[in-house]
Parts: sequence; structure tokens; C-alpha cells
Amino acid sequence: MTLTAYTDGSSHIVSQEAWWGGWAYAFLWDGEVVTGSGAGRLKTGAAELTAMLELLGALYHDMPAGVGAVEVVSDSQYAVDCLLNGAALLAGRGFVSPRRENHMVRKALEETVAGLWEDKGVKVGASWVKGHAGDPLNEEADRLAGEAMRAFREVQVDYKLWQEQKARKKA
Repeated sequence: MTLTAYTDGSSHIVSQEAWWGGWAYAFLWDGEVVTGSGAGRLKTGAAELTAMLELLGALYHDMPAGVGAVEVVSDSQYAVDCLLNGAALLAGRGFVSPRRENHMVRKALEETVAGLWEDKGVKVGASWVKGHAGDPLNEEADRLAGEAMRAFREVQVDYKLWQEQKARKKA
């Protein structure tokens, strides 16, 4: 059986020093929507790839019985290409990435795909879906990624204000 899961990333870039990114995944299992999300200092590409990595990592540790393949669906052609090309490059040739963070996530993604196949016998594929086109699970992943990014941004802004207030008190 193939498990189809949707991933998405969301980011907000304020400057070269300030950006926030959220990621999420969603899939149906036994009639229920299963989700995961998180955030960090991630730009858009890294957030999209992190969503895939977190999904596949969660499935690696808790794969539903009877699953022989996972189809990862994303509205990011970049992320789909990374997953498909990474899976084809498992011979160890690695990737070239313009951003170090993306290279690190892509390498981890490559290793996770290899582990799912070698350790669990689960094949991983990927496909693209048009974003914001009404696909319920794509919309859910998008909503969760946005919420995670906004929550992380609020924490970072509050922390920065606290640091500034602390510095003013010392002065």
C-alpha cells in the first residue's frame, strides 16, 4: 500500500539577519488526519525540505503497518526535485546547493530515503501539486506551516525585545 503525505514550508524574511520558517506535513491514516509541524531559522527552501525530512523521519520510526511506499506531495517543485534527484544520487555523489543549510537538509533527506529503503523496504516518491488550489491535505500542511512560522516569529521578536530591554538596563 502507498501512503500519500503532503508537506509544506513557509517563511518570512525580514533582512539578511532575520528570517523565520515553518514546516508541516499531513496525511490520512485509518480515516484520521495525522500531522506534524515545527519552525526555526529556515528560509523557504530549507523549510520545504525540512517538512519532507521530518515526515520521512517520523515514518521511519513509526511506519504504519502494510505501507510499502510513501508518495510525498509538495507544492514546491524545488523540494520535489531535491527529493527525486537525491533518491537517484544515493551512490554517494552528493549534491551542489547554493545554500549551506539546504545542502545539509538535502543530505539528511538523502540518508533518510536510503534508510527507509534499506532498513524498511519502503520506496519513496514525490510529486508536485499546485498550491492554494483547494487540495484539503495540501491546504492543511500550508496552514500548519504558517502557524508554526508565526509562532516562532513571535517568540523571536519577544526574545529580541527582552535582550534590548536588558541591554538598556545595564547601560
